[in-house]
Amino acid sequence: MHSWILYNEILNESEPYTLAQHIGKSIVASDEKPEHIARHWLNQHCKKFKHASDAVRREAIQILTDANWLEDSKLGKYNNWPKQFTINQKVYEMFEKIGREHKEARDFVLNNLHK
Repeated sequence: MHSWILYNEILNESEPYTLAQHIGKSIVASDEKPEHIARHWLNQHCKKFKHASDAVRREAIQILTDANWLEDSKLGKYNNWPKQFTINQKVYEMFEKIGREHKEARDFVLNNLHK
């Protein structure tokens, strides 16, 4: 239910909420549907994460953690960040349509930029 609120009821336009939504879309649009992610994965799969400040990144991750999307995998810390996060696998089913739409839009842009 918390995941549903993230996409459908939070109208806050703050940077952390917006980034959390972009991260969520990147997760559910991922072809490999990972069980775990780290900052490296986020930098590769979410352009907005890559360009966000550390403070905004941390707040966005906290929003996703509070919404039960992510959980610290308890593999230690690096620069006071969890080394890895476990993804709640239910988000792939709950947000399949959003993931598919995001992937299609992303693929459309990428395919048309190279023409």
